[in-house]
Amino acid sequence: MRLYAPDDGGTKYQVMFRAPAGDGEPWRRVLRRANSETEARKIFDQAEAALDTERETPVGADVRTTRTIRMLGEEYLKDSLERGKQPRTMEQRISRLNAHILPTIGDVPVTKWRVEHSRKVMEKGSKTLFSQRGREDLRGQLAAMRKLAWRLGWLDRSIDPLDGLEIGRATVHHGATAQYVDPRLRPETRQVKAMAAAADKLCGSDGIDPLMTRLPLFGTKIRVAGFGGLRLGEQNALRAIDVFLDHGYVHVNGSWITPRGAAGFRGPVKNHRIHEVPLPRSLMHDELLPASKTCSICQPRRRSSRSSTPRRPSVNAAPHSPPARRTGASPGGTTRCHPRTSSGSSSTP
Repeated sequence: MRLYAPDDGGTKYQVMFRAPAGDGEPWRRVLRRANSETEARKIFDQAEAALDTERETPVGADVRTTRTIRMLGEEYLKDSLERGKQPRTMEQRISRLNAHILPTIGDVPVTKWRVEHSRKVMEKGSKTLFSQRGREDLRGQLAAMRKLAWRLGWLDRSIDPLDGLEIGRATVHHGATAQYVDPRLRPETRQVKAMAAAADKLCGSDGIDPLMTRLPLFGTKIRVAGFGGLRLGEQNALRAIDVFLDHGYVHVNGSWITPRGAAGFRGPVKNHRIHEVPLPRSLMHDELLPASKTCSICQPRRRSSRSSTPRRPSVNAAPHSPPARRTGASPGGTTRCHPRTSSGSSSTP
């Protein structure tokens, strides 16, 4: 390996070395140019380390120029798919990439990615991301792309494009978990009941808006979301065997996923954390249980099951759903004993 300084008045440094061309082939001569002595010595050290460890030697300037943030984003999405990320996670990463990162620094070469570029991305994101969690997710994606650039060798590990990029942290109370919600932001019981009663009136059989009457279980969804905190996908994925009326809880072991442009399916619960969610007696026994007892389709099956197995009448019933009352699940999704025993809802209101 050789490092040549420029002639008098010149600015071009040259790094010359020989690299293996392939099995059984003679080594080829490689020449790399630099505009400064610091850059030339860095290329020299990289080439020396690559030859010692039999890694890929430093690429030329023409290749480094084509390795932009846009290409790094494509590699990031490809790496996420290979790691088995869920469709909803992929949708969020694609949205952040297309909405904030690529329009701002998409054409910047990865070798020239610096903290000022990352600040521009965060400034653009702050105009549309009003939640603290959304800004943290955007910075986390930039950190993941930085880590991938280091691993691919596109960015020198001595360069940190997020160094000094700080965002405000959300206030976390002592002993509170990540799911903690400040009491001032929680709806009161009377508010949840009022919203659910209004939904029952608008979406019931007496409603006049066809867009509302197609969701007869919207009131129950609000109650389950308010008192249990189940997400919409978790409630839509509930089955009859997941509702324990006599014990007062539901077993959350799946989530209904509807990817963009694809059919929905019952997938794993978020973070693969299976858990049990207790619900108040006023909801389980005063609404869900009477609804399951009055189901004309479930009654014959329930009577026959009592003679053989006297446990949990609503669980022993064979899962099915009347076509006229099915809501929430997509075609081909999970069938249910009675819609009211497995309704779905969005996150806690």
